Amino acid sequence: MKMKKTLVLFSSLLMLTGISYTSISANADNINTNQNINVNDHSILNGKRIAFLGSSITQGLYSGNVSFVDLMSKHDGIIPDKEAVSGTAMAGITNLNYFRRMQRKIPKNQHFDAFVTQLSTNDDKIFHFPIGDVSPSYNLNDFNTRTTTGAIEYIAKYVQDTWHCPLVFYTCLDKGDAKYGQLVQRLYQLQNKWHFKIIDLYNNKDLNNEMYKPFSYNMANNIHPTLKGYKLLTPYFEDELSNVLNGK
Repeated sequence: MKMKKTLVLFSSLLMLTGISYTSISANADNINTNQNINVNDHSILNGKRIAFLGSSITQGLYSGNVSFVDLMSKHDGIIPDKEAVSGTAMAGITNLNYFRRMQRKIPKNQHFDAFVTQLSTNDDKIFHFPIGDVSPSYNLNDFNTRTTTGAIEYIAKYVQDTWHCPLVFYTCLDKGDAKYGQLVQRLYQLQNKWHFKIIDLYNNKDLNNEMYKPFSYNMANNIHPTLKGYKLLTPYFEDELSNVLNGK
């Protein structure tokens, strides 16, 4: 009887989080990234040092902290600096927001070949930060970092001034979230000002159709991939980042 109650409770928790037994099993195989990954010695990414700033998608929250970052490390030989904390936002006043962690935890004197930032879903979903307005200024101290737009501009300026490397923002898979779609539109507006690269998962219809295919168990919920899903996403990041390093 106790075991039955435990299973019922566990099942209820999975339903609340939108995670299924089968999606969990999609993480069970090969969670150790040393297994079943063929190293591509000819990858243009081999030996490239890349910083990754983000939250749960960059971290790999529902895949044993293994994300596309770790898969590229094993497959392509990138040297990642992965600064990812689940549940954090780009904007805000705490030391856990993106730009504060960027300043405190990513070495200023380190050479990077690229700097990749996740466009967080948490700014609106969890913290309800306003999108804000695009500033006419290019001065770091003029950006309103209590808004998501201001935080993005702060990150763009800081990366340009500190590491002088290509800056990339990637959007999340976020099925049916129109408000996140508005934030993606703002990112494109900011691209015109700051000239960073966008890896747009949100608007990639073919990729979304594959990731959210019924009974594929590529996603643990509407936002977070399983390890199986990350294996589908990784070639897309490989191609896009290779283009960045080729100057495309």
